[in-house]
Amino acid sequence: MDDISIQILGNSPTNVTQKTINGGFQQFNTTIEIDNFSFEISKRIFIDLETLIDMDGYIEAENKVYKILHIKEFSDYMEVWLYELTRQPEVI
Repeated sequence: MDDISIQILGNSPTNVTQKTINGGFQQFNTTIEIDNFSFEISKRIFIDLETLIDMDGYIEAENKVYKILHIKEFSDYMEVWLYELTRQPEVI
């Protein structure tokens, strides 16, 4: 698992960075079904508990933008599953 810099973008993939945090970035492989749509999850991050991370949010990591599709909270950290956007927006 690589420890990297992660930019929290808020609820739009083109938002200005709200906050930069560090976290563990890891390859991952699973599928999530939402309203008859399948999303391939290829990455996940492990970060300290962070109130700016929510199910409507986006993050940027390693020059790619991801949609947050699953959050699992533990006592002192979060596991966040990420869907890589096919069309990469330009982050302001």
